Amino acid sequence: MSVDTYLKGKNTQGYHKVSLENVDILVAPSLADMSESIDLGLKQFLMFKSFSVDVAVKGHHHSLA
Repeated sequence: MSVDTYLKGKNTQGYHKVSLENVDILVAPSLADMSESIDLGLKQFLMFKSFSVDVAVKGHHHSLA
């Protein structure tokens, strides 16, 4: 999976935007088109945070991430 946190000057117009609390998540159009569902998770233990993404691909039984 590719994650880009520096978006200054980048064209994000075609991306699907999901906002949760103070976090904005941009999903590439190709990933959104081939997915039945995209589940995002965030867990915190003390000062450590873990972010997860689970993608259900249309017509397949495996996840991409």
